Amino acid sequence: MKPDYNRRQLLYLCFVIFLAPAVRLIPVTTASAAGSASWLSPLLALPISLAYLLFLTEFMKNRRTGEGAGELMLRFGGPVVGPAALVLTAAFLFFYCGFLLHSGASRFTATIYPAATPQPFIYTALVIGTVAALGPMKAIVRSAKIFALLIIAVLLIVVLLAIDSLSLERLLPIIPEKLSALLKSTLPVTDVLTGAVVYTAFAEFGAPVYSGRFRAYARWMLLCAVLLSLMTAAIVGSYGATLSAELLYSFFTLTRGISLFGSLERVEAFIVAIWLFPDFITFALMAASGMRCLQLAFGYRPSADPKRRSSFKNGRWLIFPGIAATLATTFFIPSDAESLKVLSEVVVPILNAGVLLLILPLCYVIGRLKKAQK
Repeated sequence: MKPDYNRRQLLYLCFVIFLAPAVRLIPVTTASAAGSASWLSPLLALPISLAYLLFLTEFMKNRRTGEGAGELMLRFGGPVVGPAALVLTAAFLFFYCGFLLHSGASRFTATIYPAATPQPFIYTALVIGTVAALGPMKAIVRSAKIFALLIIAVLLIVVLLAIDSLSLERLLPIIPEKLSALLKSTLPVTDVLTGAVVYTAFAEFGAPVYSGRFRAYARWMLLCAVLLSLMTAAIVGSYGATLSAELLYSFFTLTRGISLFGSLERVEAFIVAIWLFPDFITFALMAASGMRCLQLAFGYRPSADPKRRSSFKNGRWLIFPGIAATLATTFFIPSDAESLKVLSEVVVPILNAGVLLLILPLCYVIGRLKKAQK
């Protein structure tokens, strides 16, 4: 059977879902920790991210045709740990969907419609994202390529246009007084880099089994680290580390007033609107992956490409409890900026680390032990 998509398309998907948390966390968290040296944080995060990629490569090399990370977790974790791990992973995915809806809507209202409430944006995105999640995964993966190319172009243009206001003095000194601060600033970068490759792996059931994973994704990580470093340098070089650490949406603040020979101005609304695409793709991927995790956990064997969105056979109805949890999350998340900041910089990264550093390795270790006993 012909695969629905290939590794190159998955890499585009990986880039798009990487952008949503990257723009939210970087450089706010890195500037807060490392100051003027924060633009080096993405590059210094590469060794840790590549080390995790080695583990993920070792785990995913056991993948069979038609399997993604969810199927591997079930097979390696066994009849008890496997389903429990999948349910916990699905819980985080649907929680993250709720957080993503709320943070995306808050960003839109704070930058474009300050007098509006986020609820209409949340409900609209929830409905559209759920419809996309119920469709074939290949539609999500293939559309990511179109958005990725557009967003890369926009990101580079914004950075280039910001050069006029950039001051090299604000990017010095390179080494902060405490090296531990520089190391601490690599944590959020590692969080978004490793998270993107892991959650993309849940969609691999529609891709062929291939070799060379580490090399392909290592190049991807290097590209993303360079882009993040350029973006951070543009922001910190324009506003200074202190102000960059306080700005709620620093990247979008950077777009205010940029011009090209006086002909391109006030493009903030356009760029904020474009950034809805990463949120949409990420929501659709997370919701679809959460549904698939629940299907596997409760004994269903989901097909790679559902015939109809309106069909809820084979456990597809399990998306509704997940979406209900997503909606409940949006209700309970406070709308004030300080609470969103704590969720974004503390709660979500900790929960994400639980999936990446506890649940996934646990399934892997159990699978290896079972294999060694045979």
